[in-house]
Amino acid sequence: MIDDILRFYLKLLLFALTLGCIHFTLHFFEFWSLSPIEFKRIHGFNLLSSLFLHPILSYTFHFMKNQAGFAFLALSLFRMLLAMIFMAIIILPNEQDVQSFALQFLVVYAFYLVFELRITVSKLSE
Repeated sequence: MIDDILRFYLKLLLFALTLGCIHFTLHFFEFWSLSPIEFKRIHGFNLLSSLFLHPILSYTFHFMKNQAGFAFLALSLFRMLLAMIFMAIIILPNEQDVQSFALQFLVVYAFYLVFELRITVSKLSE
């Protein structure tokens, strides 16, 4: 189980670095406007939520494999709820336009969701 978690963390770190570099490159060429602190918030939230929620899924795969799909669904819904709360905390107090932040957050969130879904489906098919 620990090996699975460490393997996932390595894949997640490589994915996060790749996605962050691509996002930073697009930001560098001014396709989107985003402050550096908002860039760190977007990637930090998605990376940390994946890091903290995957051990629960790994536990389910190890001890209750027939319930792993439901555990992934429940964790994805919980993560979505956390994302909504996080965005509300960031967006509601701001007076300025935060449409760019919200759009970029959702795009990065979707990439992380697809990455985790791909990992989970490959583990379920083993």
